[in-house]
Amino acid sequence: VLAGQDVAAILAAKSALADGASPYFIASEVLFLYIWVPLAVMSASALFVAPGLLLALGIATPRDRFEHWLLKGFTFSLFGVPAAAAAVQAISGIPMTGAAFTFLSVLLCLPGIGLISARSNPDIFRGRGWDVAGMILLPLAVLILMSPKFYWEALNDDGAHSFLNAMLFITRGLPFWPPESGAIGGYPTPKMVTETFLQTGFMRFFGPYEVSIRLAYLPGLSILFGVMLGFVRTPDGRTDARSVLGLGAALLLFSFVMAFNPSYNPYFADIALPMTREPMILLGVLGYILFFTERRFGWMAGVSTLALVTAPNGILLIGFFLISYFLLTRPLPFRQV
Repeated sequence: VLAGQDVAAILAAKSALADGASPYFIASEVLFLYIWVPLAVMSASALFVAPGLLLALGIATPRDRFEHWLLKGFTFSLFGVPAAAAAVQAISGIPMTGAAFTFLSVLLCLPGIGLISARSNPDIFRGRGWDVAGMILLPLAVLILMSPKFYWEALNDDGAHSFLNAMLFITRGLPFWPPESGAIGGYPTPKMVTETFLQTGFMRFFGPYEVSIRLAYLPGLSILFGVMLGFVRTPDGRTDARSVLGLGAALLLFSFVMAFNPSYNPYFADIALPMTREPMILLGVLGYILFFTERRFGWMAGVSTLALVTAPNGILLIGFFLISYFLLTRPLPFRQV
């Protein structure tokens, strides 16, 4: 991560490549664009989620499976790592960017490592080789196949607002604009804020560049892939290659559509927003369903924040699930619902 923290600045300097004859494959820059940058980005993604995943593993119970661990760990990291960086920066006065943020992220891994070393942990990784492989290869494929969209596209209005929100969180220590900010202060709000936490982390790693906030899509996509695989395993709990390839292809298509279409202009969407936040809505809803059906209501409430504080449609999707569960369950689950 330290060796690759300048990749965003170098990409910005190479923006003229986007106007070339073949911006989706530039043979003269293969090593940098399609090997070194993805390696640096995947390393930063892993480090960002590592504190939460290690903590979740350290407190895991025999009931926990691979998808439980992913949901808990991602929730811990998403809210915990940016909040810790803001708190340390406010107390110490040291800007938590670049090497300082990397060092802090490593320090935040220590509580989880301590818990893991002090107790025996459930064997939640057995038979999960295909899951892990898919979680690594899918974001790599999305980044490489749509590299100019990530690296060089100009921000649209939503993306520019998202960029300013991440800058605000870093400089002010809070993700919300002061009251005197005017119209720009209408977003983020307590009901639409998770993408700002995630994008702030990547801006702290790579600097205030447009590509930084787009790269924040990749860890959410990876975790979403791993969680969704938990719903399509074989009856004996195995994940087979066909499930990984089929679901991976579906999420690759989802990423393509979200990268190009959901915006004011149907052919000029921005990965920075809304694409970055969509995995978190789905993770919150799937996590709610998973823990609800297992009657683990505390974790249900905690993980569902991924949806409830990302966008208003999160609560609608959860509501639709509860309605369908009530209508299709017999005897009627009055107490549970």
